[in-house]
Amino acid sequence: MSLGPGATRRTLALAICIVLEVVVVHASPAEPLPSTLLNGIGNVANSATNFLDSAASKGLEFKLRRFLEKFRARMRNGIPELGIPPLEPFTLDEIDIDTDNPEIGKVHLVIEDLELRKLSTFLIDRAKLSLIGPTIAINISIPEIYASGLYNISGVLGDTYQLRGEGPFQATIRDFRAYVNTMLGYSRGMYMKSFVLDFSLRAIKIHLENFMGGLDVGKIMSKVFEELTPEALDIIKPDILPIIQNYVSSHVNETIHHLTMRDLFHILLGEYEFGDIMHLLIP
Repeated sequence: MSLGPGATRRTLALAICIVLEVVVVHASPAEPLPSTLLNGIGNVANSATNFLDSAASKGLEFKLRRFLEKFRARMRNGIPELGIPPLEPFTLDEIDIDTDNPEIGKVHLVIEDLELRKLSTFLIDRAKLSLIGPTIAINISIPEIYASGLYNISGVLGDTYQLRGEGPFQATIRDFRAYVNTMLGYSRGMYMKSFVLDFSLRAIKIHLENFMGGLDVGKIMSKVFEELTPEALDIIKPDILPIIQNYVSSHVNETIHHLTMRDLFHILLGEYEFGDIMHLLIP
């Protein structure tokens, strides 16, 4: 026989009350309660509280995972009712990266018509939803991402190698991992009070057409790029993360601004489908 959360709380509370009643009835008024017994009662109460907190956390985690799984299933076609376009593949018109770092050199890179595939194959490594805040923390990983587009690169790698090249490129990113932690607030609507983003990748395979004039040195430098990219990404991350965070948070805030706290929890806990909140998001 299984008990629901409410029945479990009542059963544990009743058990603790019975223990206390037995102790009070059988103890002499002039005689203090044995410390070992009081400690035992405290341990039982703490264990019960920890058990309930753990059960509640696991329940919220399960519901958040289910929400993410629903979102993943909708990525290919987008969510038109929320104004979200198809995200598989994910496209961006342009990325402009300009870095001047003593460990890397002075490099200017422009990527146009970027297309990322297989984002919807993400795995949910961790999903935590806390009612305090409320706070959402998510770790995801993607085994492989295929990227393609047009590139234009110039500058100096270190103090030695002049970089030049433009044309189509293809890349395979392996073992991409992302971490998101956000605390939500409410001020005439929901918004991200804080937003932390981090990401990493284990390896990348790159093919750059017309790199270094298409000469053999270009093939050698492409291999150097493949080896250096994961480490170089960590070095320039402080420069590019704020730009990405601002881009993501502004778009999310536009979407959730018309929600109340209650609406948000109904969505995250799977009590609303995406289509059910259309009227909530349009003022």
